[in-house]
Amino acid sequence: MTTTGFIGVKLAGPPIVCFKEGTMIDIMDNNSKQETQVKVEDIRKGMYVKTYQHGFLPVKHVAFKTIENPETNDRIEKRLYICDQAKYPTLKEPLIMTGCHSILIDESEYTDIQKKMIREQNGMLFKTDDKFRLPVMYDDKAAPYCVKGEYKVWHICLEHFDQEMNYGIYANGLLVESCSERNICLAEYDHV
Repeated sequence: MTTTGFIGVKLAGPPIVCFKEGTMIDIMDNNSKQETQVKVEDIRKGMYVKTYQHGFLPVKHVAFKTIENPETNDRIEKRLYICDQAKYPTLKEPLIMTGCHSILIDESEYTDIQKKMIREQNGMLFKTDDKFRLPVMYDDKAAPYCVKGEYKVWHICLEHFDQEMNYGIYANGLLVESCSERNICLAEYDHV
């Protein structure tokens, strides 16, 4: 099914919610105890990541996988998308994520088409804290990253008593979701 350039996809397994290698994540520096940024691939279990509403929380899992990215403009789940500073003013540099990775927004920022596509895929709209999740593959401001090749993508999960829950975190300055423990454990990732 195609609707205004989007392809409705029923997920065959856990969504691939990852950052392209090189993405900068806001953390607390262990030595200075000051906020800083570190590449996602350099994050390790026990480091403290800045969250949207819960201060700095420890990392529970770090995982990665390699995906094949197409050079087409198809809006599909299993590919990379790029968000640039012209359309996302809080970005410090362009952000590249997989299609199921969500930007956290206010409900008023959804379009009717986005709501329809998300409901068709997931059955409902999901929230992280008081923000709604907008998968980047359904965000008109994001563009398919059309550089063909294999890319290592990274996934982080913060400690939470509920394995289905996640947090809002900052990637290159943009508020996005972290991964839930359930998704990171179900997916076929290599853990570090």
